[in-house]
Amino acid sequence: MSTPAALLLAVVQAVPAQDRVDVWTAPPLENVFRNTTKPQRATTIIRLTAARGETESAQIVLRARETCLDSVRIEPSFLIGTSGRRLAPGAVRVNWIGYVWLSRNSDHTPENELVRRAPDDFPDPLLDDESVALCAGSSQPALVRVAIARETVPGVYNGTVSLRAGAKLLRTVPLTVDVLPVTLPELLSLRVTHWFSSRAIALQHHVEEWSEEHWKLLRAYADDMRAHGQTMFETDLELIRVSRESDGSYAFDYSRLDRWVQLFLSSGLSDIELMHVGRRTEPWAWTNPFEPSPRPAIVAASGDTTQVPLEDFLQDLQRHLIERGWIDRAVIHVADEPIVENVDSWRALSRRVHAAAPRLKRIEAVQAPDFGRDLEIWVVELSFLERWYDGYRARQQAGNIELWCYTSWLPQGAYPNRLIDYPLLKTRLLPWMALRYELSGWLHWGLNQWPRDVDPNKGLFAPGDDFIVYPGRDGPRSSLRWEAFHDGVEDHALFTLWRRRDPRAALAALRAVIPSFTTYPRDPAVLLAARRRALLALARSPQAR
Repeated sequence: MSTPAALLLAVVQAVPAQDRVDVWTAPPLENVFRNTTKPQRATTIIRLTAARGETESAQIVLRARETCLDSVRIEPSFLIGTSGRRLAPGAVRVNWIGYVWLSRNSDHTPENELVRRAPDDFPDPLLDDESVALCAGSSQPALVRVAIARETVPGVYNGTVSLRAGAKLLRTVPLTVDVLPVTLPELLSLRVTHWFSSRAIALQHHVEEWSEEHWKLLRAYADDMRAHGQTMFETDLELIRVSRESDGSYAFDYSRLDRWVQLFLSSGLSDIELMHVGRRTEPWAWTNPFEPSPRPAIVAASGDTTQVPLEDFLQDLQRHLIERGWIDRAVIHVADEPIVENVDSWRALSRRVHAAAPRLKRIEAVQAPDFGRDLEIWVVELSFLERWYDGYRARQQAGNIELWCYTSWLPQGAYPNRLIDYPLLKTRLLPWMALRYELSGWLHWGLNQWPRDVDPNKGLFAPGDDFIVYPGRDGPRSSLRWEAFHDGVEDHALFTLWRRRDPRAALAALRAVIPSFTTYPRDPAVLLAARRRALLALARSPQAR
């Protein structure tokens, strides 16, 4: 080794590890990029205020100055209250935040509505890795989440988060959580469904579909859905296997469907979402009329395939749901996303569904203004909800319908959505929109509709539309967007409690955050301040004592 090189190495080794890295904290809604630098007035502590039954979070960011650091890990301590009580073991969870490369942005969004212009690395997945390598000139965020059990005694709890590179201590970040005497209900106030693919779970985790390993993974995904505020679970009709007997009758095998329903109900989800019985006459022919989807049945005598009539199928399905005591938990889709040009054919098919199974409520993602009495739960795409809101709201107030909303790759622009290249604020605002416009539920089609290599650039429409979780080691890996949506669901529950106790103040605060569908403060601090105001108002109310 040359003398100058040896001298340089000696100088680097002489610099304490903590002096070779910048450390600061950031709000959970900040998108921290690799080239993000430490702000001039950066904070270096974490202070959280939470209700019981709530999860609150913050980010810790590390940035190496001149040299790389290996085996960087984060170690949270117990959180101990002034009375000596501890929060439950595992209350503090820390995950490094990973990045996904986006080669293109959402294509219906102007640059001022994006968090950053592609191509670039965008923060999103939470990593399973306990340690990371920190390269010089690159920032690495981690998400710190604190889950407060419902039985937690209110008070201030203190602890630390230690950052180490190998055996060397880099920094110790103080962590304080003020638990207020407010308790979120176990079943939160917003009904939520994210459609998911059981086949994609088997494929990405390399297990045989419907094997015991697959069922174990489904349990992990169900538990994760419930932990993030989901209430309804997709239930494909293909779970029902049908055969045609020698006398021409049909035999229905519900064993797989029953196991599916029992699994998700036992994980705490509450509603059975039976998927579509119909389709367009040509796939992706958007204006084409609707027809029943083929419903295969195996001919017992020959093994050939025939079709079971829609009415026979639905009548027996309703009978089975009544027999199992599930009929009041179940809803059914007719055919996806009817529009003005084909709404008449959709309504005709919906009437057939209702005639065959009158006790099943119908639910649909829709883009048309009128469905009469042919639909009970209207799930309207956000931009169409804005266009026809007065009519929808009048029907809802008359008690004729339940009103929900959905987003997919659209709408974009100024509308909130959960795309990777959008500010995280827009994802958290989705449940706020539901509260602001008196909606009962929220739907999205893409929990885990992964491309084969889980590349967001290969999705159908916009990055992040297809999925909001990633395949992990033994189940799903979360994302910043999944956590932001869950935080929004908890915000919805807080404001719902506040509205019951002080409707005028709660509504005024809500409208200040969301004056309209596309008008809202772009600074996350405004939303977080409104949430804190709701929490403090609830803590001061007589019911909190």
